[in-house]
Amino acid sequence: MDFRKNAESWAKAIMDGNRLALVKSITLMESFRPEDRILARQILNCIKPPTEKSLRIGVTGAPGVGKSSLIEAIGLLEIESGNRPAVLSIDPSSMLTKGSILGDKSRMVALSTHQKAYVRPSSAGVFLGGLSGHTYESILLCEAAGFNRIFIETVGTGQSDISVFSLCDITMLLIQPGSGDDLQAIKKGIMEWADIFIVTKDDGEFIKKSTLTYKDLLAGLKFQASENGIIPKKVLKASVHNPKSMEEICRHIEYCYNILIANNQIINLRSTHLAQFFTLEWPRLIQDYIMQDVKTMEHIDHLTSEIENSKLDLENAIQKLIRFIFARHF
Repeated sequence: MDFRKNAESWAKAIMDGNRLALVKSITLMESFRPEDRILARQILNCIKPPTEKSLRIGVTGAPGVGKSSLIEAIGLLEIESGNRPAVLSIDPSSMLTKGSILGDKSRMVALSTHQKAYVRPSSAGVFLGGLSGHTYESILLCEAAGFNRIFIETVGTGQSDISVFSLCDITMLLIQPGSGDDLQAIKKGIMEWADIFIVTKDDGEFIKKSTLTYKDLLAGLKFQASENGIIPKKVLKASVHNPKSMEEICRHIEYCYNILIANNQIINLRSTHLAQFFTLEWPRLIQDYIMQDVKTMEHIDHLTSEIENSKLDLENAIQKLIRFIFARHF
């Protein structure tokens, strides 16, 4: 049976666990074609909330800290525990070519090929904040398909990369051994939001440095209150080569999950976070809406050419664009 006949059959296929339907629905959501986006929205509207509660887990940290390796190790343990993990991995995009390597799937070979897991790399595109333009919708689609541990791997870490915290129930910040000076620089940004702090690569020549970083984190977080007032902040050391450290992370994830589902705290937290996400993201959402219009994009290209050929200054170009957008869209 062809599930692509209409939005209702497409949504049913997703909820029945049809992997192809899930893959193609996320592709529709990420498409810049207006007709694809309309269909994707219709599919989302037909999806019913999953009966099984999921946990949304953000994973952020500097490039090279080991996010993909850690997610794969944890994901495989989650499968052993009876859970179904999905990974939404966001890759940085080239400002020149607009393309992405999308290499995270190749770094999670065992997880991405497991029948009970799903790994989806996506391009960040032109959007800041560490996520792609439609990460939230992708989360909803994965949950509808029956995945109950949703990992969101961000592009990287910076004080502005906090969108992930507004989409996740808990967030893990991965930190390189020996990065004590960097902790002071980001303390008032990322560290205020994260729930679990993991010093990675706690093995071999890095053990001493990881211990020092671990102590720095404990000292730095001593007076940091929990962002959501529910989950106490936790500092851990870990190595993907040490199964016990991976098991400890999984146990703490389940501990956080049990706290959140008590008295429906997870529902309240998601409502608060979604409001935060809207506050952070509405400029991007408007930009995304405008970029779907072919005439508007043609006008932007024309103004860009005028600036490049010194026929128009920046201020007048901006004013012209504003007038065009408001006349066409509002």
